[in-house]
Amino acid sequence: MLSIEHIREHPNEVREALKTRGEDDSITEILELDTAIRSAITERDNLNAERNRVSKELGQARSQGQGVSE
Repeated sequence: MLSIEHIREHPNEVREALKTRGEDDSITEILELDTAIRSAITERDNLNAERNRVSKELGQARSQGQGVSE
């Protein structure tokens, strides 16, 4: 089995190897799905960072006795 990193770095090589073996060339679809997954992971990480930032600000506001509305 090939790693996604290898497919990402050498798509043409993988395509040629698949053609030689008579297999379907689904590399384009694999790379599109990989891009979508990586984009979703980045978005998730950004949202988690924002949540953590807001939680920290709320904690600081509460510790300073400031009212916090939800």
